Amino acid sequence: MLIAAVIAVSAIAPPVPRWTDDAVRQHVTRARAATLDACRERGISLPPDFVAWVDRDPARRTAVYGWRPDPMPVLLGLRSLEIDLGTDTVRRDYPQLALAFAIHGSYAAPRKDGASPWNDGDAERAAPLPDVSARPKLVLGIPADPRVRVDTKDASRPLDRDDHVINFLEDHAIVGADVIASAALQREFNAYMAAHGHPEVSIDCGDGAVRWNSTEAIADAALRERIKAAHELFHAAYRAKGRMPAERDRAPTHAESMAWFVRNDRAGLTPAQRQSMQWPRFPLNAPWPVLMMLVADDQPLREREAIWTAFRDTGELRTYGEYIDGIAQQFDMQSARRVSPFPFSYGSIQMMWKDGGVCGTMGNIGARTLRIAGVPASTAGQPGHCAIVFMDCDRASGRFACKGGQYASGGDEVTTVHAWWAYDDEAGRRPMVFHQAIAWAVNRDAEGFTKTLAMARMFDALPPQGRAEASADFARAALKENPYALPAVLAAIEASGTPGQLDDISKSLGERLGPVVAADGSTLLAKTLSDRIDERRRKLGASARKP
Repeated sequence: MLIAAVIAVSAIAPPVPRWTDDAVRQHVTRARAATLDACRERGISLPPDFVAWVDRDPARRTAVYGWRPDPMPVLLGLRSLEIDLGTDTVRRDYPQLALAFAIHGSYAAPRKDGASPWNDGDAERAAPLPDVSARPKLVLGIPADPRVRVDTKDASRPLDRDDHVINFLEDHAIVGADVIASAALQREFNAYMAAHGHPEVSIDCGDGAVRWNSTEAIADAALRERIKAAHELFHAAYRAKGRMPAERDRAPTHAESMAWFVRNDRAGLTPAQRQSMQWPRFPLNAPWPVLMMLVADDQPLREREAIWTAFRDTGELRTYGEYIDGIAQQFDMQSARRVSPFPFSYGSIQMMWKDGGVCGTMGNIGARTLRIAGVPASTAGQPGHCAIVFMDCDRASGRFACKGGQYASGGDEVTTVHAWWAYDDEAGRRPMVFHQAIAWAVNRDAEGFTKTLAMARMFDALPPQGRAEASADFARAALKENPYALPAVLAAIEASGTPGQLDDISKSLGERLGPVVAADGSTLLAKTLSDRIDERRRKLGASARKP
């Protein structure tokens, strides 16, 4: 969404910026003025003390106004959070966490149709402007179990198909999975349903084709369809009669999610609990760039709370589940093998624990559980495999690192993080080393890194020819500000128009990135950027590398 204010910012940007501190400040000042003007045009009123608080810290001012194509959602996102959570929480205690939530919200709004069902980064884009209307302060509440148990033998009403399905199961003290696994029970079930007015209900799942501990996929397509239909029958009955939730709980709002993390961070834990939990696992006052994977979490609060409570009370943090081999590639068969009453829906960690899975399930369990413990984490792809990545903070040095886990088909060099690369306009999935570079950038100079994002916005405002001509100088200036100014360097490489410009960018990388490669372990980053330069050379029709 590009509002008129942002178009105005681009229009008045200098044709060839000088990449100085003063030029960046002027850019941020113009963006600020245009954004506040746009707010006034929309009739949006912001408290002067809130605007002054944003201005008070240069890095925060730059992060709010300086680098997103439309700064308004970030600004209003911050204000919305402080309305819900209070000024002390947002301004004094957790300003970086609030900023991370506001920036994430500028990419996507919370889902209204339930939490993201599978890998990280699958959420929808297109966020509406945050609500900054007056309202009472948020009171965090954890939803109760939504199931309302129906009396399936209620004599005051006619019984329907699902009543009879449940009555058969509960009268026999069995679950749907037991019937799917047994030909004898299937015959008895079919006869029962026919005797109770539903001869159309007839299942034929074979004998033991899919049972509680099955691991083999079903090759017979017709049999698979029959088992799938039986699962859907039992699943529908369980949901209709309050034995399972009718649908997955909704995703929390940004304010609810932040309030939940803050509540846990402030929990009055005993020294023994803190030791058992290794608490805190990650500082919530860390610079916003390393918090982005955490604030993207959209797991329903009830699901989170059950895992958090076990973690807090017993130290349990289960980041893996039951590995079930080939049947996991058939979600319908995987679900059929253990269909039974359950307080959580498909897509929840709890259901993944119950049903098991393969690498995708394990990665989701691992990444989501770490986020519940306050650790920024995400699922990640490898060739034929799903793994996890997470941000780590060394307790002694305070330095950040992005690390991998559950690797199977290679190392960092073949790993792509599923969480959004929320440092440019595309917010797509990027290689592991890109996210590692964020941690290295923050270690070097978090404020300087944010400044390079604003520089990238200035660069993007130039016409294509202007970007090409400025690419080498821009890359040099950004790398001088922070040797891990990856979004800026990538933009410069992509905009370059001649082999000579690429040579200059490569030289600047050698001068600025080269000296820190050994210390930070960023050899892979240097290679990745060199490969990007080579790709650009090929697009320009030049030789792969200058001799």
